[in-house]
Amino acid sequence: MNPGADQQLRALLTNAMRQLPFEQRAVIYRAYYQRWTVARIADDLKITEATVKSRLHDGLRTLRRATSTE
Repeated sequence: MNPGADQQLRALLTNAMRQLPFEQRAVIYRAYYQRWTVARIADDLKITEATVKSRLHDGLRTLRRATSTE
């Protein structure tokens, strides 16, 4: 990937993350930027592990659609 395309994808992803509901953004940030486990995220946010997984799934699906080049 060339640097220009990489920079464009990063900007697209950043914008897409900002558009997510806070609940989804919070779990994605903890899972992928802080590398927390599902259990730790659930404990930190005082939600169930199933809720963490659901929010991750929904948020990642939205990000995939927003950053799709097709």
